[in-house]
Amino acid sequence: MQQLRHLCAVVDHGQIGAAAKAVAITQPALSRSIHNLEKALGVQLLERSHEGVVPTVYGQLFVEHARTVVNEMQRARDNLQALRGLARGKVTFGITANFERYLVPRVLGRLMSDNPAITVYAMTGFYEDISVRVRTGELDFAFALLPPAHGHEDLVEENVLPVSSHVYARSTHPLATRREISLAEIASQVWIVPDQPAHRTYERYFEVLGLSAPQAVLKTPSIPLMLAVLRTAQVVGLFPDHIIHDGIKSGEVVKLNVLDLPGLTHAALVRRRDSLISPAARTLMDAIRGACQAVAGRMAGAPSPKPTTNTKRSSR
Repeated sequence: MQQLRHLCAVVDHGQIGAAAKAVAITQPALSRSIHNLEKALGVQLLERSHEGVVPTVYGQLFVEHARTVVNEMQRARDNLQALRGLARGKVTFGITANFERYLVPRVLGRLMSDNPAITVYAMTGFYEDISVRVRTGELDFAFALLPPAHGHEDLVEENVLPVSSHVYARSTHPLATRREISLAEIASQVWIVPDQPAHRTYERYFEVLGLSAPQAVLKTPSIPLMLAVLRTAQVVGLFPDHIIHDGIKSGEVVKLNVLDLPGLTHAALVRRRDSLISPAARTLMDAIRGACQAVAGRMAGAPSPKPTTNTKRSSR
């Protein structure tokens, strides 16, 4: 376990000195630890370059397994401590930026009120990043908007909420009052889009009909920044309907009537296949499921079921 931690530290820091300081051992001791690990495995894991210490092709493969083992061991310790009553329950999860201000804050508020013994660590990012962190065990699970290309053999993706997206503009945009807008016409507009890699969704809509995606004037990972620009400039953008709700309600933003655009995707709970889910993580996952069921019920015009925090689900 120590050798695995040492390897992860070197890869993370890119320098033996910085890694040694992070794990509180001397540089020679860290170098010996890595050497002994390489000897046991029979392959070279690290090599020095002008940029510092970098993993070899063997190291790139092995470090992902090493992270998974280290994270699972820490999670096992945490769960045992919680079971013994020596520590609070802990859950680490990731969310895509689309849900930073929608649905998740209310779920967390209710969770903290109903389960004060649970500590939550949340991180935001793109699906591509947080799904890797789920695979390596750094995160218990993720609640993510699925991009066009998604999935991995090590992951289970449970669709919990349908999400539709449309093209939006501010209410004073020249196209705001048009009854019908062709895809070619909308392609000629000034666009703002999410930064890589989420912009692939945006490109796909044009590629399907044989058109090149228009050049965007703004690319950013910040959803709040995109919404602010949408309200103040003559631009258009493709957004999930739920994050544009406040702008529609205030009358600042309108949905454009664009032909053949766009489609439906899903938000999903993403976890590592065959992973053990702690009681704390299961509680939060159930709360998110319940909130999504309530939203889907309202969308369908059905009575909204109450969010649940049932902890009697299977641990897998």
